[in-house]
Amino acid sequence: MTAISEEHISSRTAGGEEDFWLVRRFLIETWGLMPPFFNWEIRRWDGSYFHNKQPGWDERWDGGKAVRLWETQNGRLVAAAHPEGKGDAWLEVHRDWRGLEDKMLDWAEANLAKPGEDDR
Repeated sequence: MTAISEEHISSRTAGGEEDFWLVRRFLIETWGLMPPFFNWEIRRWDGSYFHNKQPGWDERWDGGKAVRLWETQNGRLVAAAHPEGKGDAWLEVHRDWRGLEDKMLDWAEANLAKPGEDDR
C-alpha cells in the first residue's frame, strides 16, 4: 500500500491531447500490475481514440467533462474514469490506489449515467 493517504489526492477533468497521452502512459505502467483485463490494454485505448470514436469521445479531450483524472500532489496519475459507450463507465486504477474506486464510481454515476431506451 502506498504511503500517501487518499486525502492527498486531487481529481480534475481531463482536457486536451496531453491528458490523452498521460492516461496512455498510465495504462502502460499499470497493465502488468493489475489482474488481467482490469485496466484497458493500450491498443484498446488507442483504437477507441484514433479509430473507433465512441459517443462522447470528442468531448473527453476538448474540455468536456467525460474523463476524470485522480492525481497525487506531485502530479502522478493514479486513476482515471471515462465512458465506454452510452451510459457506461470504465474505471482505470493503479493497484495501490484501489481505495479510490468508491469515489470514482460516485463520479461516474453522477457524470456519465444516461437514460436508456426504457428511460431508466
